[in-house]
Amino acid sequence: MSIHFKPIENTSFDEGSGVTISHPRILLDAPLHGVASGEYQYTFRRGGQRVGAMGFFGTEVAAELKVCG
Repeated sequence: MSIHFKPIENTSFDEGSGVTISHPRILLDAPLHGVASGEYQYTFRRGGQRVGAMGFFGTEVAAELKVCG
C-alpha cells in the first residue's frame, strides 16, 4: 500500500489509510550554547482517534521518508 498525503486545510490526509497528520505543535527551548532550538510534534489520527505521534528536536532538520512495499 502506498501512502500519499495531500494538504487539506490545516492538515495532510492520505485517502488509502484514512490517516490525517496535523500541523506541528512547536515548542521552543532555551538557547543551548547560544543556539535556540525547538521541538516539532506531529499527531497522526484516523477516524478522530490518535494512532501515533512523532517529534523532531534540534536546530535544523532534513528528512526524507521512503515507504516501500
